[in-house]
Parts: sequence; structure tokens; C-alpha cells
Amino acid sequence: MSDNTVKYGLQISFTHHPTEIVEQAILAEKLGFDSIWLGEHFFRPGNLASVYPYTPHKPLSTGEECPDSMVVAGAIAVSTKRINITTAIYLLPLRHPLLAARAITSAQALSGNRVRLGVGVGWAKEEYEAFGIPFNERGARLDEGIDVLKKALAGGEFEHHGRFYDFNRLTIANQYVPLPLLVGGSTPPIFKRAARVGDAWAGTPDLSLQDCIEKRTLIEALRKEYGTDNKPFSYYMRMPAATPHLVAEYAEAGFTNITVGGGQVVKWTDPLDKKLKFIDDIAKLLEIPKPRT
Repeated sequence: MSDNTVKYGLQISFTHHPTEIVEQAILAEKLGFDSIWLGEHFFRPGNLASVYPYTPHKPLSTGEECPDSMVVAGAIAVSTKRINITTAIYLLPLRHPLLAARAITSAQALSGNRVRLGVGVGWAKEEYEAFGIPFNERGARLDEGIDVLKKALAGGEFEHHGRFYDFNRLTIANQYVPLPLLVGGSTPPIFKRAARVGDAWAGTPDLSLQDCIEKRTLIEALRKEYGTDNKPFSYYMRMPAATPHLVAEYAEAGFTNITVGGGQVVKWTDPLDKKLKFIDDIAKLLEIPKPRT
């Protein structure tokens, strides 16, 4: 399939070595991918009871390491020229939003504004426990963290006095820093959050095309309810097992941002040449047009 209206993202498992992630991003750019997607976790729990909710894939259970996603984003930024860099997802509730804002503005400066921030609450309770953050506060912390982040990136002095974060006037960025905000996940609070404050929704790998259509209908109804339906909004679909036929079905339904790959396809233990071959193979399978040099 060579439908130029479809833009392809490449999901790279958060577990890969940082230098290998950069190598994959460089190749993806050469092959015509529109974006690189970086997941994250902070560490691998010694005793993991939490269950990954989306697929039989079991992250954090086989000896992975967890590089910092914004550090890796900066490395990709200075090693590429065109490809967008998206977090999917950035665990904002586990960070003070001022620390997040500083890292994000740095990565955005290095990339020439190619970073897109996908945020979510995550699923591993053990991460919250290690940081001393109640797991049941994750949604509220994400909402307030987004509020702080938007103030920080608006440029100039700001202050914030909320439930979780309280500080007087300060400056993170002197000028406005553009940052598309994607909300990832597939539970009711996530759809409300996406419609209320997001610029896009990123679907999860367990959803069928019909599921995605239903979720889009729900989000659009919520956007009308919140009065945000007058601003642009995008949908990014995760497709671990993409085929030209399946992509065509999604495109026909209006989903033209397709993300492929991830830990369900390429394992972090695979040698780099196998990872690079997968990227080349999937680009050929989907007939992704190479950028003009």
C-alpha cells in the first residue's frame, strides 16, 4: 500500500539500550517513518504483581533496563532532522511537573519542536509505591500535572497553588514552547481527559478497528460537551501486527496515523541487526514512501 495520507509511527520498546534506540530512529527516518514512539518505566520491580492490561506481552518481567525517555528523546533529536519524537507514554504523575517541564523544554529545543508528549497514568502499582505516591491518586496527579505543565510551557512567570503542587512565581521557559499533548489509554477517565485538555488520543494495542471507531465517537461527543470541539484533534492507532489490508481498513475509517512495532514484535534481547531488519521489512511491507533527499 502506498497511501500518502497515512503517516506511520514506529513504537520502540522502552527496554532497548539507548544507543540502539537512536540507531533504530535514524533508520526509521531514512525509511520514511513519520515518528518514533518511546514508552517508559522507571525501573524493574523485584516483585511484580501488577498485570499489564493490554496484551499477553509482559513488560517489566524479563530483566529489562529502563532508560530515561526524555534523555533518549534528546539523543534522537540531535541524531535526526525530520522524524517526530513521541512519548507513549510519559508517566507524568510520577514526576514533579516542574522537573518534567525542564526536561521537556530542553528536548524540544534540541529537536526543533519535534517532540510530542503522550501522557498517561501507567499500570504498575509498584512504581507508585516506590515513590511513595498513592496509586489511587494517579489520575488526579496527572490532571494537575498537565495544568502545571501548560503554565510552564506558556512562557514567562507563573505560579501554582493546588492539591499536590504548590509554589510561588517562577519561570521555566522565557518564551512559549509548543508541545502537542497526547493522552494515552482506554478507560473512561482517559477519554474525558483527552477531550478536555488533549490535542490527540493514542489508542492501546488491544483495540480492534470497531473499538477505535466507538472510542472516537465517544471522544468527539465529550469534546462537544466540554466545548473543545473547535480545535484540531488527532487519533493515533497502535497496530502491533500491521498489514497493508488492515492499514487500508483503518485509513478508510479515517484513522491515518498508524503506529507499528513495539515489544510485542521485537524483543529487547534481540541483536541490533534483527531490530533494524524488522524496521526495514515493515517499511517494505507497508510500502512507506522514502523522503526525498
